[in-house]
Amino acid sequence: MTHLANADDKQDATTLKQISLFNETLATLPTGLEPLNERSIANSAGILAWKEALADWVRPGVMLYGISPFPDSTGEQLGLKPIWAYIHG
Repeated sequence: MTHLANADDKQDATTLKQISLFNETLATLPTGLEPLNERSIANSAGILAWKEALADWVRPGVMLYGISPFPDSTGEQLGLKPIWAYIHG
């Protein structure tokens, strides 16, 4: 698991470097550990803006509340709704 610290900045190349380094590091693990190698990279911003961050598991955070992870857009602009809107109709 890794956390994308700058994923909310869509212009920052740090996120792609981090994803690449994470994948390269996992590739160095000994064989036979594959069942333990499930990857989790994407937070809310990663899910929405970085397709390279989509892995075995995602961690939607703030977007579950209908909030945008980006400073230049709102949840409404991204089509986000709070999860309870779906649960409670």
